[in-house]
Amino acid sequence: MANPLPEQILYLIIRFTASIPDLPLSIPSPRTTTTLSLKQLIRSHLPPSHASNRLRLIHAGKVLADTAALSSSLRLPPPPPPRSSPPNDASHSKSKGKAPVRDLSAPPDPHTPRLYIHCSISDELSAADLAAEAAAALASEAALARQATTKPQASSAHRPNPNNANAHTNASGSSSSSGS
Repeated sequence: MANPLPEQILYLIIRFTASIPDLPLSIPSPRTTTTLSLKQLIRSHLPPSHASNRLRLIHAGKVLADTAALSSSLRLPPPPPPRSSPPNDASHSKSKGKAPVRDLSAPPDPHTPRLYIHCSISDELSAADLAAEAAAALASEAALARQATTKPQASSAHRPNPNNANAHTNASGSSSSSGS
């Protein structure tokens, strides 16, 4: 029973169309963070004059889908294997205590890739629109978290289709559903 690989921290640089300085962000769990959640995080760093405006996030010339996980919409490769020593070297390391916690505010390793996301700021949203966006961000992130706990290490690029697709590929196994 192997443990699932730890999340790879995602380092983003948000570049704005308005004259706002670039915003560096660290995303600790890109598999369960959605574009809507990223928008909420960006809003918390924007000046009040832009915090309630519509945000459109663009990476590699494509608008990021609101409810998609950042790991899939940014097409991130799977995290690298942990850098720990092989199992036979377990007696070699006799250090005591807990492993250090990663500091998300610390600058990333110079060799760690940073992704640039362009943020287009447009018209002002109503309070109802902002509340709906916040609620949708919470709901989509909760759905991704549930999905991650039920299917650890499932490939994000290859999701199983609903029963409809299985009936199409396995006609002999789904004949009871068409007869009901």
